[in-house]
Amino acid sequence: MREPEDVPFEVPEWSTPSSPFSRSTHKPFRPEDLKDTAVGSTGRTAFFEKNIVLFSRELDGRVPFIFRTPSGDIRSLDLGCLKFLLNRREPELDVELENGFIVAVRPRQILIDRYSFLPSLPLPFDVDALVDERRKQESERVIRDGAADFRRKVLAAYGNRCAFTGTRVEGVLDAAHIYPYLGIKTNDVRNGIAMRVDVHRLFDGHLLSLEPENGGVVVRVASDLSGSLYEKLAGRSIRIPPNKSEHPAVECLRKHLSTFRAKTEER
Repeated sequence: MREPEDVPFEVPEWSTPSSPFSRSTHKPFRPEDLKDTAVGSTGRTAFFEKNIVLFSRELDGRVPFIFRTPSGDIRSLDLGCLKFLLNRREPELDVELENGFIVAVRPRQILIDRYSFLPSLPLPFDVDALVDERRKQESERVIRDGAADFRRKVLAAYGNRCAFTGTRVEGVLDAAHIYPYLGIKTNDVRNGIAMRVDVHRLFDGHLLSLEPENGGVVVRVASDLSGSLYEKLAGRSIRIPPNKSEHPAVECLRKHLSTFRAKTEER
C-alpha cells in the first residue's frame, strides 16, 4: 500500500464519530468502486467538500487520498463523500490514479468557487466543544507538547515584537495562547499572539482582552487597571501579522472576550 503523504495541517474534527476524513490506512479505492449512482448533500458531505477545497489551497491543488498530519494522525478520504461529489450532474473532483487506484483528488472550479469566501483553513479545534488532549505524567504536570515550535512560529509571525507594546526584547516576549493550551492542536499560530510577559499575565487573567473591529483587533482593558500604565492600551489596535493566514482567529478572540466581559461583571 502507498505510504501516507505528509501534509502541513491538522484535520478539523467532525461532530460525530464517523469523520469524512477517516482515521484509517485502508487500501485506496479504484474508480469502479465509485460507479454507483449515489448522490447526496448532507452536513457531513458539506464538511468534506469545504475542507477538500481548503486543503487543496495548502497543497497546490492536489489532496492525497491517504495523508499524515503534523501530529502523526493518518487520515484517508471517505468513499461515500467521494461518490457524492463525483456523481453530481457535473463532477466536482478530478482523480489521480496510480496502478489503478485513486491516490489523490483535485477539486474542480465549480467546487472551488463554492467556497471562495473562506479565508483559510478552519482551526483544528472547536472553541466551544474541545476535548482536553493533554497528556499528564504521574505528577499531573501538563506536558506542553510543541511549545518551542509554537513559540518560534508565533514570534516569527509577529516580527519578534509584542503585538500590544512593540517591545522587541526577546527575553521578555511570550507566545501567548488566546484560547488556553489544551493539547497540541491548540498550538495553531492563529491561536497565538506575541506578548510581553506582563501583558501576557494580564491577558491570561482576563484583565486585558481583544476585540475584532473594522478589520483590525482592538485592546479592551478592565476597569481594575484604571490609573495604571496599562490603561493607555485601551482602544489601541494591536499589530497583526502581514500574512493573513497567521492573523489571530476571530473565534478564539471572541471566546476570550466573552470570558473577559463575564469576569469583568463578576468583579
